[in-house]
This record gives sequence, structure tokens and C-alpha cells, in this order.
Amino acid sequence: MGKLSATMKIEVSYNTEMPITIRRFPTEFETEELKKYGSKLVDEELKIVDNEITIKIYNKRQSSFTKTISGGNYDFTQKNPSGTFIEIRVKHPEERIVDILIKITRELCKKHLEPCVLFPSRYTISCTINNFQPSTELIQNFFLDFIKEVEKNIKSFKITHKEEKVEYKDLEICDRCKGEFPKQEMKKITLEKNKFFNYCPTCYEIETNVAPNISKAEQVSELLNPHRSNPKSENSKPKMKLKWKITIGVLTLIACGILILAIDSIVGIL
Repeated sequence: MGKLSATMKIEVSYNTEMPITIRRFPTEFETEELKKYGSKLVDEELKIVDNEITIKIYNKRQSSFTKTISGGNYDFTQKNPSGTFIEIRVKHPEERIVDILIKITRELCKKHLEPCVLFPSRYTISCTINNFQPSTELIQNFFLDFIKEVEKNIKSFKITHKEEKVEYKDLEICDRCKGEFPKQEMKKITLEKNKFFNYCPTCYEIETNVAPNISKAEQVSELLNPHRSNPKSENSKPKMKLKWKITIGVLTLIACGILILAIDSIVGIL
């Protein structure tokens, strides 16, 4: 079990200036002097000579649930399955390069991974491949072909710099908090019959400090069977009952004394 995270950054230089459209909120001068609406976006035309493409690929090994706001009387919980996620971001929203990146990504997912679902926007391209876990080799082949396809499809710029980083972390899931942690940080609590649980450092400290006088195996057994009777707690029950009886007896005597004094006072007045 492991978590794969790969990032590649490509810096490109255009042969000629390329027009882009940036959408922004109006400035204070524009709202006051030009009478533009402060909440309405303004399209501004600019020229660029370079751009930057960042690709991130990572896998998620566990399904998760997110709350979806419906806009009506009821909200919904949506299940997000495990799988592979690809995020492609451009520094400047140059439309032609974004369209080509969408085409390249769709084709390379079919070739090296599996068909993906694309969610494009002006700055980003998000891809999801449900229930698929890539290997390091597949990711590296994807990156290699990605650079080749970009150079082949776009003639108006050249790649000036590229940087690739692939990380693989061997992770395990904590049996208490269900979080993912590096394998070398996990601690085990052994049970009878060669059974054990994996705990992250924080959960391990919590579990081992629950009852210092009880063995680790007894602690975990108690967690698994919370309704099982505890001999120590059973022995302490008679002592607790005796203390309560003594306390109730003392309180009763005090109440009787106060009542007798009150009656004597009333008789004396009469």
C-alpha cells in the first residue's frame, strides 16, 4: 500500500507575443470615474511572451464523502471513489494551449492509464480516473509522452525548462483514527494469537496511557469488547456501595438532629 504523488513543471517561451484575456474586478478609478459596476468582472487584453504548465498526478486509495449543497431544503452526501487524479494548471489563460492540453491529456490517459473524466476551465484541467491506481513507471511514461506531444502540437513556442518530481510514500492506515501515515512511523500493539493493531504515534500514546497498570493486550481487548466485565471494576463495586451507605447514614443523623432542635424551639415558643 502506497501513495504516489508526481509533479512536472514546464516553462515555455513563445516565438511571438500571444494575446490573452484576463478577467478581473474593476479598480477604484474605474468604478468612480468610468462608472463601472464594482461586482462585474472586466475583461482586459494583454500580450505574453512566456507561460508555465504544471502537472500533478496523485492517487487516493480510500473512498471519501463530501457534503453537497443542493440549494433546496435538503443537502446531499456524495461519495468520492478512490482512484487517480490529474491536475494541469497554466500560469496564463492562453486559449489555444489549453485546448491542446485537453486533447493531449485525454489521449495519454487512454494510452498509459485509463479513460478519464475531464473538467476544463480557463486556468486548470482536472481529470479523474475512478478505481485505478497507477505505478511509478506508468506516470513516468505519461510525463515523457506529454512533453513529446506538447512539442509536436504547438509550434509557436519552445520549451525552455522542465522539472520532474515523482514521490512514492509507503503508507499504512491507523486502526484508531483511520488516517494515513508513513509505515516507519507506525507502532503496533500485539494481541493474543498473533493479532495486532497499527497505530499512528498520537493514537499509540493515547491508547498506551489509557490505563498504565493494564497490559497492552488487555487495553486493546477492552477496546474491542467495551461491555465485557472488568474484574477490577467488579471488586471496587462493594467498596463504593459501603461508602455510599456510610454517607447516607451520617446525613440521616444530621437531618434528625436538626429536626429535633426545630421541634424544641417551636414548643418553647408556644
